[in-house]
Amino acid sequence: MRKLIFATQKLDPDDPVLAATVPMVRALAARVDELVVLCDSAVPAAVPANARVGEFGARTQAERGARFTAALARELRPRPIGVVAHMVPLYAVRARSLSEARGSPLRSRAS
Repeated sequence: MRKLIFATQKLDPDDPVLAATVPMVRALAARVDELVVLCDSAVPAAVPANARVGEFGARTQAERGARFTAALARELRPRPIGVVAHMVPLYAVRARSLSEARGSPLRSRAS
């Protein structure tokens, strides 16, 4: 099974800044068996059929970072084909050590 993890801030087609993330997620989902979207928050209608969302929203950045790290660690088993960190350098930094230690390549996208 081809599983990909996509980390982003929000999955919301009505968000004035991040709405473009929704078509990206749909395009990625069309190319893998399972897409796991780790994000602060998501609109359920925006989630493709073969995707699932792990929300890690919290009041503070430190708490969000800890929740993201825990969620990513859970999703790295079984090993995915990769991890995509979208828009937030902190996701890439946190994901790098976890994903590479488990043999999953990390890709970062700034826009």
